[in-house]
Amino acid sequence: MIYHKQSRLILCLAAVLILPAEAKQPASVSAGDQGLEILRIIVIDVSSSMSQTDGTAISRVETARREIQQALIQLPASDKTPVILVPFSDQVRSGFDHIYTDPKELNGAIAKLQPDGHTNIAAGLSRSIEWATRLSSAPHLVTFLYSDGEHNVGSMATVIEQEERLDKLFGLRASKGLSQTVVVKRWGGVIGSIVARLQKNPNVAVIDAGELELRTITLVPSVKIRDVRWHNAESCIAGIQMDVTVASPRTSMLPFQANLAVACPIAESRWLGRSSVTVNSTETITLLAKLDLQKFSPTQRYALPLQFSGPSQVKTDKGIIFIMIAPQQIWCELPTGLLRPQLAVSAELRERGSPRWQDLQNRIAVWPMRLRMEAASKMPILWSEQIKWDIRGLGEAQISTDRPILMQGRNADVNVDVAVKVPLDKIARNEPVAVRVQLKTLSAPKTVSLSSMEILLAVRMKLPELQSTRIKQAISGIGTPQWSDLTAGLVTVPVKLDIELDGMIAPKTVLGLVPCNDVVDVSGVPVTLHAGQQTVDITLTGRVRSAGVATKWTLQLKPPPPTLGIRYVEPPPVEVGFVAPGPVQAVLCGDRGILNHYSCRGGKPDRPIAGRACVGLAGPLIGDGAAKNLRITGLLQGPVGGNGFSGVGPGQSVSWSMKPSDPASCVKWWRDTVVQGSLVLLPENAARDIVLGHNLTTTILYEATYKKLLFYLAVGLAAVLLGTLLFWMLKTAVEGTNRRQ
Repeated sequence: MIYHKQSRLILCLAAVLILPAEAKQPASVSAGDQGLEILRIIVIDVSSSMSQTDGTAISRVETARREIQQALIQLPASDKTPVILVPFSDQVRSGFDHIYTDPKELNGAIAKLQPDGHTNIAAGLSRSIEWATRLSSAPHLVTFLYSDGEHNVGSMATVIEQEERLDKLFGLRASKGLSQTVVVKRWGGVIGSIVARLQKNPNVAVIDAGELELRTITLVPSVKIRDVRWHNAESCIAGIQMDVTVASPRTSMLPFQANLAVACPIAESRWLGRSSVTVNSTETITLLAKLDLQKFSPTQRYALPLQFSGPSQVKTDKGIIFIMIAPQQIWCELPTGLLRPQLAVSAELRERGSPRWQDLQNRIAVWPMRLRMEAASKMPILWSEQIKWDIRGLGEAQISTDRPILMQGRNADVNVDVAVKVPLDKIARNEPVAVRVQLKTLSAPKTVSLSSMEILLAVRMKLPELQSTRIKQAISGIGTPQWSDLTAGLVTVPVKLDIELDGMIAPKTVLGLVPCNDVVDVSGVPVTLHAGQQTVDITLTGRVRSAGVATKWTLQLKPPPPTLGIRYVEPPPVEVGFVAPGPVQAVLCGDRGILNHYSCRGGKPDRPIAGRACVGLAGPLIGDGAAKNLRITGLLQGPVGGNGFSGVGPGQSVSWSMKPSDPASCVKWWRDTVVQGSLVLLPENAARDIVLGHNLTTTILYEATYKKLLFYLAVGLAAVLLGTLLFWMLKTAVEGTNRRQ
């Protein structure tokens, strides 16, 4: 009776001390994805004092070796149960502290440990904290601490600092639902303060063996699901019958029959009958658990969490037994196919009527459709609940139905109207419209599993018939053409175009024109159209074949693309006929009009004659800027806008010079000489049949030399006479003044 009461008490304490917090249930579980099950870190003192025998033939370090190896025999090192070895004296021994997953390698490392040096507990604790932080995903952390000496390397403050790091580490792990246990074996009263402070931390279970013999027993539970069926389908409570086995190779070391308690952290779960199992036996127990039906799907397996707890330590006459459960929590895969057989639901949209335009202005068309839904299963299934489906259009599609979509048997039919805003490019090319529809379940039966809770459908639908609107066009007036670019031979003609629409028209519809190849620019388009008749003013600029001849240009109205369900019928082309303006001449002008002669009195005949004049244009209907980039060649001096009209308006003054063609004919000094010279203006890159050049003949008069001599003599004589007269008048005035005095 004493042992049974003690066992129950220890069992309750263990549930508080070493069990992890309630773990979150994963969505699915598969072999090998649970990672670490348990991480063991062995921190062992290998200072010189560990070689003492304490009156026996076995040293302290050998005692630690044996106890560690006994624990490792029951739960060998592996990928899921790795072991970290941290031997320390003055510092952590190099070459030992790493992850061991091979039992032979680990036993060989433990056998090589030899005592030597002083005791640096802070170094051993620091390295163990580093390893625990690095492998933080381990569900349970067990730290074994073996030491017989006080900290004598460095100050005690370093040990306190490591204890504070341990507290933070254990608190962080506990907040994530992870558990930890510290097992201490010490000789004498050493490291007692460390143990005392660890025992005050509520996030860690501490097993303090002191100098007593420390024995470790590892219990390994396993679960096999026998049967799953609904206990209450409305409340989603299933009855799960399972076989639980707890195995241990060292059960004989227990002083009583050990039992492990089995718990399920799922809310509202309870056991039918007993909820504990005996070590080294197989017990059949039944759990009533409330399951999450959202996780029942063909691509997902339901994971059921089970937690095991039991006594963490038992005191005997010989020492302390540390009971370790590996793992403490197991995830069992439930055969959910027994609870919810799979039901496959398919859907299809079929046309049942002709499409129509619902809103031409907003380009919305409506297609009457019939939705056919079918259900199929590999096994006979009967369900009483209704499956309610919600149907929605994706993108621009809008769905309206005459009744909700309910399935209570195998199939269901429902009429729907699909409204879609049709893109303009689809209307222009009269292409089918792709509509996507989404079906989602709003309510599903609990006794079956739908293969898909969402169905996506894509249907291509033909557009409704387009309405035709005819467009008529006619030329009602042609203005006077004028030159707009003499070099390129371009003429600008104003035109009045009458447009008439017979039918519907979309708002803000615009009109374009496609001219013939001779027309290089059309101003005044695009034109916004309205219903009925209207006149638009446009201006055409194009090339003419010859000056002063009849010319015809062709215009083709470019109707807008089909839009809002309207197709515009293209009218026949129209012709713009006119007579091109007459030829244009470039002339050299002076103050008195066009220069055709020039007189130079005096000078030698072989000297060039210079003057200033301006270049002008003579011809009918010359528009502003018509002389842009017009090139003039001749004897003009200096560039005029690049030796042409680039940026120069009519009347621009220019310098020019000219030299007689035969200066040798005027060598006599006693007679006048008349020489005729030419000034020629030649256009470059001018349009064909457009006269831009004008040849000017200039007459130059050279007077004889004796005339100049007579002129100079007359001027000298006049000067002498004028001087004499002034002198006589001054003298007379002076003499008159003297007489009066």
